[in-house]
Amino acid sequence: MTEYLVLRNARIDGALRHVHITDGMITAIEPASDLDDSRDVPASAATLDLAGRVVRPPFVNAHAHLDKTFWSMPWQPHLPGATIRQCIDRERSIRAAATEPQLPRSLALATRMIEAGVGVIRSHIDVDTLVGLGGVETLVQVREKLAGLVDLQLVAFPQSGIRADPGVADLMDEAMRSGVDVVGGLDPHGIDGDVDGHLDVVFGLAEKYHAPIDIHLHDEGPDGLAEIAQICERTIVSGMQGNVTISHAYALGSATSDAVAPVIARLAEAGICIMTDGPVGMTPPVLRLHAAGVPVISGSDGIRDAWSPYGVPAMAPIATQLAYQSRMYDDADFELVADIVSIHGSRVVGVDGHGLEVGCRGDLNVFDATAVAEIVAESISPTLVLRGGRVVPPGPSSWPPLPVTDLAAVGVAPH
Repeated sequence: MTEYLVLRNARIDGALRHVHITDGMITAIEPASDLDDSRDVPASAATLDLAGRVVRPPFVNAHAHLDKTFWSMPWQPHLPGATIRQCIDRERSIRAAATEPQLPRSLALATRMIEAGVGVIRSHIDVDTLVGLGGVETLVQVREKLAGLVDLQLVAFPQSGIRADPGVADLMDEAMRSGVDVVGGLDPHGIDGDVDGHLDVVFGLAEKYHAPIDIHLHDEGPDGLAEIAQICERTIVSGMQGNVTISHAYALGSATSDAVAPVIARLAEAGICIMTDGPVGMTPPVLRLHAAGVPVISGSDGIRDAWSPYGVPAMAPIATQLAYQSRMYDDADFELVADIVSIHGSRVVGVDGHGLEVGCRGDLNVFDATAVAEIVAESISPTLVLRGGRVVPPGPSSWPPLPVTDLAAVGVAPH
């Protein structure tokens, strides 16, 4: 039996629209005044009056670490580290002593992300000689369990380095054979001390498996800018324009404007994407990157793990943080950030059918807001989450998503 849903009076791009979803796909978007005249709506159709609430595509968390989280565990006191290397060593000791299984934690965090309106997650997974492929096996299970609710893309991430941890290159190769989607990397200079050797492995695996690349780059100053330039060169030579992401890119946020200018031009030429979660003092120049044609995406990074006690599953606070750290104050900039945490992320991750257009999936977030800028400025998470035109109620016990019946049934009261 065909499922037909009409979202009446949805606010899209500032105007009221009616959104028709048939069997999980958006089949029409029309001015609110046209509902009675332009289209035959089946008598069995469910109708939900959104009363002017904003409707957006799902959030995209383009940089998460689901395998690291302490989520759903009792509170874990944070053990500080002064350097990236100290943090890596500290995390290894914590993992070695851990007795709690990872699957329930990763699954619980991903579930909360879905409830907060996240429809796409790119999660990095530690691959090193201590954990082996244990994280990969766990996240593959999470992906299978949550299929249909979230698109989960997996990255083989060499958290302890590649050259610095002999054996990791082979493990990453095995991870790609085991169902991982993206080849990761980490601070070729700062961690491995061998930029060429590190990039040889990363780009070699990407070529072998026809996979995209996502490299963590925390290195600052001239070294960090030089690494970005080398990654650009490798990307162009290997013909991987549009398939490489540099995550964090602290050097872009900490170097002088003059030093950054030629690097931004090279990033645009190489078609490389920059991922940032808006860290204090090291946020890349988002508006300059966007103006130059460099894609920018965002994500939560780690949430309550050995690296940081902070973090929440929702992406709205990340959007607010990114806008604030980028000194954005007008609606156009807020709307750009809203796209960075949704549409832009889906393009880079490569998810089909993500969007708010006819032919896209009926995966939508409804916000108790009257403008997109309001969502970003006030960190508003969705009131209602739809997947395939069905409601995702809070709590996994209510899954799979349920058909919409009426306004009261899904707990959304009109203005």
